[in-house]
Amino acid sequence: MFEITRHEIRQKRKGIVTFSLFVFFFGIMMVAAFETLGAGLDMDELFESYPAFVTELFGKSIVSFGDFGSFITVEYLQWVWYLIVPAYLALFCAGSIAGEVERKTADILLSYPVSRQRVVLEKFLAAGAPVLLINGMGLAAILVGAAAVDVAFEARWAVYAFMQATPFLLVWVGAFTLLSVLVYNEKTVSTLSIGAVFGLYVLDVVSRLVEGVSFLGYVSPMHYYDPGRAMALNIVAWGGSIVLVAAAVALAFGAAYVFTRRDISG
Repeated sequence: MFEITRHEIRQKRKGIVTFSLFVFFFGIMMVAAFETLGAGLDMDELFESYPAFVTELFGKSIVSFGDFGSFITVEYLQWVWYLIVPAYLALFCAGSIAGEVERKTADILLSYPVSRQRVVLEKFLAAGAPVLLINGMGLAAILVGAAAVDVAFEARWAVYAFMQATPFLLVWVGAFTLLSVLVYNEKTVSTLSIGAVFGLYVLDVVSRLVEGVSFLGYVSPMHYYDPGRAMALNIVAWGGSIVLVAAAVALAFGAAYVFTRRDISG
């Protein structure tokens, strides 16, 4: 049971651990920088002088740069979880199906008594390992760093933010897995996936800035996950997470359905 999932994780374990450690140590650096860049400098006036487009890029739920939750949201969570982690998952998932087909190893895999649906769904589950580890390392970085520099911060808000990050990242995994069964070229899937991450991020920002196109924001996963609501505003709303869970499940099963009807011979 779950042999494909275990094999996929074992095959990519070095990359998973390396990237997770990067997330952890970068988080520690950002927490350590808070006293100088956040609490030590008055950046709020400078931040308010920026055009609306720039402030929207920085974050949706920012109280003050002197507030620890706001600072970590802008300097760490917004950029890493909105862009860098999804980009890593795009590379992770690109080879899950497309790479197997391209390298002709899919034929060997499917020669065993396993269904195509199982192959796709277990590949999807395998991507859950880096999602959980990355979120865990990000949470640990904030909690350990805050304790080390003696920042007054309630840990539960960070816990909530990372709990909501899990369905957010799984939506990307589902989307990338679907792309991997639609396009049997690993490099093309990687390029399209990373392009989708940055494109949907910009779409989310534009939908909040331009009147009349706000409805476009509903297409972007960023619309449903805002770490600053928990970290800076101390508000937890689970509606967006429910939407993301439903979308992730639909994308995973959609990918499984498509793969059963696609030819892998050519």
